[in-house]
Amino acid sequence: MEFVSGRILIVLLFACLLLSILACDQPKPELEHLKQGDLYLEQGQKEQALAEYSKAVELDPDLAATHLSDLPQPYRSDLAQIYLKRALAALDKGETGTARRALTTAIKFAPNLAEAYCYRAIAAFEGGAPYTGGTTWDAVLADCNKAIELKPDYAKAYDARGFANYKRGRADQAISDFSKSIELDPNNANPYYHRGMVYYEAKLWDLALPDFSKSIELHPDGVGAYYYRGNIYSTKGQWDQAIADLSNVAAKASIAWPEPRRELAKAYYQRGMEYANKAERDRAIADLKKVIQLSDNDELKANAGHKLEELDPASFKPPPSGVVPEKEVLIFDCGKPIKGKRQAIALVTERLEEISAVDLVRLPGDINQQTLLNISAEEGYYYGEPAFWVHIDYRHEYGSEDDVGKLTVAVTKDGKIYGAVRGD
Repeated sequence: MEFVSGRILIVLLFACLLLSILACDQPKPELEHLKQGDLYLEQGQKEQALAEYSKAVELDPDLAATHLSDLPQPYRSDLAQIYLKRALAALDKGETGTARRALTTAIKFAPNLAEAYCYRAIAAFEGGAPYTGGTTWDAVLADCNKAIELKPDYAKAYDARGFANYKRGRADQAISDFSKSIELDPNNANPYYHRGMVYYEAKLWDLALPDFSKSIELHPDGVGAYYYRGNIYSTKGQWDQAIADLSNVAAKASIAWPEPRRELAKAYYQRGMEYANKAERDRAIADLKKVIQLSDNDELKANAGHKLEELDPASFKPPPSGVVPEKEVLIFDCGKPIKGKRQAIALVTERLEEISAVDLVRLPGDINQQTLLNISAEEGYYYGEPAFWVHIDYRHEYGSEDDVGKLTVAVTKDGKIYGAVRGD
């Protein structure tokens, strides 16, 4: 039996070795394209040669660069364009490292190609990493300066240099570069947006506002200009315009970017309070309800809720008799929506230990699965926010059988358990 097993092992090892040899014998497609390109080159067929080289660059740009390093001069500028095209495709995919390497190769083949320097600068600050000696921004500025030297009317290079100056804290130089870019290409949204950012950070609202507006006019699908213009409108107390801009951003912003929703909630709150002060009750109620839907700030939501209860007490179901909310005590956040009373009860049942650990019950540690007698829920409002009041009846662990404790907690519809609050 051992002999048979040994023979099988030998056969398997031989098979693996044979497969490895066969794999090594398989020609690499990029090498085949390079060989075919060389053949066309010898025959003087330039277009065909460049087509084959382009395919090789697409498959393995580094290998192709090494192979083609001694290419004759008439071909080098064309090859640089191939690498530039490869770099732009990589940038579109967010592959900044690949783009930088391809652009560096393009520059080797064509040292006077202004676009390669400009896009290498752009790839550097999009990737956020150095790609030559010195600091990132020194390298970026050097590439931008070279691009402008080679092509003095290159609007994109001025925009890139302006951005580098902006990041280096050189506001005046940045504004000068962005303005030059706008002069050369007035229909590009980017330099307006970038110049607006410099003015925005300097709190020069009246200068930033028209730049953001022009950027939006030229590129209506962008979100950054809407966000900062909305914030400026908020600063100026122009709530209608602020809410319009911030609503546009909040609808498109990902969960990873919560600021637009937060700023929008603040704008709704301020406008709602203004409506309340003007006795425009219905408008105030509508805005304050938006605050509760949008905000993740408990204090802001509580303030909106208090005002809502003052404006429209009939729409709020008060807490059960004897229950005093303890808003400042957040016991647990499950991070999931709670859609009904059963889910609220299940969540509270799972988290009895956390609830018991909050020093609002008579004896910490009283409430657990063994001492739980009954649990029920009803719908209501908690500081103006739709919620569930979950009532817990429990037997004191160190008391008599008749010594029953009652406790109520609030479970909000976004999955938070708030303030273990006393019952009757």
